[in-house]
Amino acid sequence: AKAGLALFLPAGRYLVTGLSLDKTGIELAGSFERTVIEATGKSPALTLAANSYTRLGGLSFDGGEKNRDSLVRIGGGRVSIERCRFRNSGGSGLQVSGAGGLISQCTFDKLAAHGISAEGCPGLGVSDCRFSELRQQGLRATFCDHLAVTRNLCNDIDAVAVHVTGGIGTLASGNQIGNSKGGIWIEGSKQGGRLSSVVGNLIAAIRDGAPAAQEGV
Repeated sequence: AKAGLALFLPAGRYLVTGLSLDKTGIELAGSFERTVIEATGKSPALTLAANSYTRLGGLSFDGGEKNRDSLVRIGGGRVSIERCRFRNSGGSGLQVSGAGGLISQCTFDKLAAHGISAEGCPGLGVSDCRFSELRQQGLRATFCDHLAVTRNLCNDIDAVAVHVTGGIGTLASGNQIGNSKGGIWIEGSKQGGRLSSVVGNLIAAIRDGAPAAQEGV
């Protein structure tokens, strides 16, 4: 991976402490549930910075109930993250900043913070993902222009499931949200929050005690 070549990780459990890669173009792939990357410390298992593109596929990231930070951090470029799992962390599952692209068919569960935290990510798509047993939002997006959140399943979330602040042109469509403290919350600011579309979502069983601004849409 450091040489900029695609790397396949066979089935197994890989113990990692603060692995950081900053090469242009990184591709890591595995056998999904059978390829587990476990964070053995409190820092992220994997940090990828200033890349032209990042592709992660078929990997399972596990905080081992010790991690207190995001399991994976990605900054810059384009991302393609598919069929990955992020679980058992005292922080967020995936933190993305300044990167567009697609996060699809991923699972986020048993996290003390967000499933996905995205900031300043133009053209980011989050599609066909599963979020469950989260103590904060499934998706927390800040100033992400043209964000598309589609066909995701959110269940058992102790906050609003999808929370978007600022940005232009957010689309939230075809999502199913249940047993959570809030559905979809898109709020504007002086810098954005305009031209959003929320259509065709199924939101049910919002928990008692949710703030009025977080109930449903």
